[in-house]
Amino acid sequence: MNALNKMSVKDIDLKGKRALVRCDFNVPLKDGVITNDKRIVAALPTIKYLSDEGARVILCPTSVARRANGSRRRALLPLPQGFPSFSESPSA
Repeated sequence: MNALNKMSVKDIDLKGKRALVRCDFNVPLKDGVITNDKRIVAALPTIKYLSDEGARVILCPTSVARRANGSRRRALLPLPQGFPSFSESPSA
């Protein structure tokens, strides 16, 4: 356990387990393209750690895309451009 006496993913045996990960990716878009991927990049170490430790990662991203003009709309379509592939296996 960490200093705050709270469990983290590093305290769990992940091999062969499913890990449901909810990520809130409010990212700015311009013409349908992500202009700042900071939130996506910040989540990648945890997602990669889970995968590397043998967990089957189930990613539940949510997004309210922020457009350059300040308007908002729900959109997940641009998110795949911000994610690297962690393995050669196709997602199920």
